[in-house]
Amino acid sequence: MRLLVLTLSLVLVAGCEPDPPPPPRSVDTKPAETGAPLFAYAEKGKLRLMRAGAVVAELDADTGEQAEWAPDGSRFVAITGEQLVSIDARTGAIAKAACTCHDIAIAAGKVYASAEYGATELTAFDLATLKPQGPLKLDNGASSIAGAGDRLVTFQISQTGARDASELIIVDPATGKTTNAGKVGQVADTAFTPRGWSGGPLFAYATTGSTGAATAVAEVFWLDPTSSAEQTKTSDQELRQTTPNIAADDWNSSRDHLWWAADGTLRTAAWTWSCTYGGLNGPQCGEKSAHNQWRYDGAQWARTDERDLDSVLDIGAGSGLELGRGEEDKPLTLVEGQTRTVLSTHARQVWIPPQHGRPTGDSSPAALAKQWAPLVRLSQFDLAGPADPSDFIARSTLRWSHDNNCHDHHIAGDLDERVLGQGGYHHQAGGKPHYPLNRECPHEGDPLPSNHTEDVGSGEFLGPEGFFLDADNLAIAEIDDPHRSDGVNTAPVYWQHADQDGKPGGRVAVIYWLFYPINPNANPHEGDWERVAVVLDDETPVTMTFWGHGHACAMPWTDVEKADGHPVAYSAVLSHASYPRPGRNKQDIANPGDRWTTWQKLEPVTEQPWWGYTGAWGEGGPKHLRGPSGPSPGRGVGETFTTDKC
Repeated sequence: MRLLVLTLSLVLVAGCEPDPPPPPRSVDTKPAETGAPLFAYAEKGKLRLMRAGAVVAELDADTGEQAEWAPDGSRFVAITGEQLVSIDARTGAIAKAACTCHDIAIAAGKVYASAEYGATELTAFDLATLKPQGPLKLDNGASSIAGAGDRLVTFQISQTGARDASELIIVDPATGKTTNAGKVGQVADTAFTPRGWSGGPLFAYATTGSTGAATAVAEVFWLDPTSSAEQTKTSDQELRQTTPNIAADDWNSSRDHLWWAADGTLRTAAWTWSCTYGGLNGPQCGEKSAHNQWRYDGAQWARTDERDLDSVLDIGAGSGLELGRGEEDKPLTLVEGQTRTVLSTHARQVWIPPQHGRPTGDSSPAALAKQWAPLVRLSQFDLAGPADPSDFIARSTLRWSHDNNCHDHHIAGDLDERVLGQGGYHHQAGGKPHYPLNRECPHEGDPLPSNHTEDVGSGEFLGPEGFFLDADNLAIAEIDDPHRSDGVNTAPVYWQHADQDGKPGGRVAVIYWLFYPINPNANPHEGDWERVAVVLDDETPVTMTFWGHGHACAMPWTDVEKADGHPVAYSAVLSHASYPRPGRNKQDIANPGDRWTTWQKLEPVTEQPWWGYTGAWGEGGPKHLRGPSGPSPGRGVGETFTTDKC
């Protein structure tokens, strides 16, 4: 969480302060239990990184507002005077680098620092060692910067004047590509979470904008930094309803201490104030409400705490932090159940790591599927990208493939997906083979529907008989193009819920089905369905399953690579097999290129109109006449819970 100074031209009249809290109790220096909540706080001359009530690291240094946690909570980075420090949250080891820093942000494993307000160049440092990594140039000078997982958020000055105008520019440091998210006001605070109410990464910021000579309104915006979708402005109506006695032309509001809770909601402190005109002395302004705590769940704001506090932070494991009111020195209390420990009576700032929240109040299969949906890194050398299977069906003819080199039979064109899935297309299996090659085979028995599940016998050559979709070869290369944009692929992905051994109450899995219109490797075929799965125990991930060439393997969740709170899978060039790491994997190579953000267009596979179709998705290569099967009832669930290690 980042805490920025909100400077107003209006001076608020401070109210009466409560009695000071008791002196702080001595903080334990013994190591805290691994997994206990992390946070950092600054007081005059001291910076402490804490794990629950135990000190992990302590520095004799003055620290301003510019400090930030790594998205996974592994390190804390802060500006201390003319130095930049990076603290290992596990060991307390500290790396230092000389830096005349104005602002910092953590993105994609690096620390980016600006030397001054309006800097057009940022200096990059390695997150762990703080070794310089070279400059990053911006199109315009930045008023401030913030980290958002593997994205860098910059507020770049677009117009100078009495109050500079800025635009929110998202930078992908890996590619240098930028996304303009629109104009912004004066930024008061920012916050990032790898997983918010949407199940994906979210970035939020608060602004203050003047609506008159003595009026100002705080607004909060949010967006997915990995998406090109427009940002959203939240409503202030709930705050107005709690203070109804202020005229519209005298309405003022403020918000600060933005942070994300473990339930995926956005939290902030908010209050209202008003001004009266005092002649030559100018406006006299005072607060109309206490600094209350509020939460936003993607739809509306709701007040959670009516006490007059700067911030109340949930840090996990049933623990919280309460930061009291004050000009500079504020009481900071650690709350662990019924136990309250005053850590400081003169704290100045508090920072907590980004919370990996769960979509609010929702543990349904759909919510869990979105929460753990993978980031698939497509191969940079693979031109056959993902596509929509409905587009593939629309450009296909349904055929029946006979064994023994008998002619294929045309079943239907201009296919109806629902008819296909419900078994509305029929054909009879072939009889005894006839020679020479490529002659018609006689048919026998009852016609088989397109959703039949029984095996169809094969003869001497080229495998079993059955339905297959024969796509228009000239159209295959076109159907994936609409889903590619600026290094991000948004083709649909289909999730499937599975119970281990088919028994509810045990471990469950979410299978993610990935569709590619063609596999152009040494055994080329159309209609390439791949998959990965996340296995959960009591809604907590324990392993991730990857499918290579005809083999599934499991990797412990703690060893799975994560990005913005989502697991990462690497798609091999040409074959599209999934692997947990880039580089050479068996006979495949995975070279990370475009990002497939699967949570952006995630749909239940069992509700698709084509669900139920059991034939092949495409024409096969030299080793078989039919391509591979796709998702269908009962297919491949047992492999999901494999214990074979990757």
